[in-house]
Amino acid sequence: MYIPIIGIFNLLSGLILSAKLFEGIVSKEFVHKFLSKVGHYRKIIAQIDIVIGIVALINRLNILDVWFIHGGFPQIIVILAVGLTLGSELTRGFPAVHNFVVKNLDPYKEYVGVVGILFGLYSIF
Repeated sequence: MYIPIIGIFNLLSGLILSAKLFEGIVSKEFVHKFLSKVGHYRKIIAQIDIVIGIVALINRLNILDVWFIHGGFPQIIVILAVGLTLGSELTRGFPAVHNFVVKNLDPYKEYVGVVGILFGLYSIF
């Protein structure tokens, strides 16, 4: 049975990152309630995204066969970008990665989230 793990976490992380964009579509109360409930788990979700992305990359390069994580290179790139953007404070121990995330991904985090949502929905359906 295929469970789209990458798609589920792309969708979840994308919703967290781009929640501010949806204030015009849904009520602000709903967005704030969603962020207050899920916001506590940002670091955990970011860590899971990064681990899934690295394992999927290793699986895709045929270094290790992990039967429950499948994804193409675009999905892997998106889950790594979404995970790094969501957990940008986690990369402080790695200055090169942190500088890349802060300069290139953080200013566009809402749009990175929208790409995560699109790739998540594509992967699930």
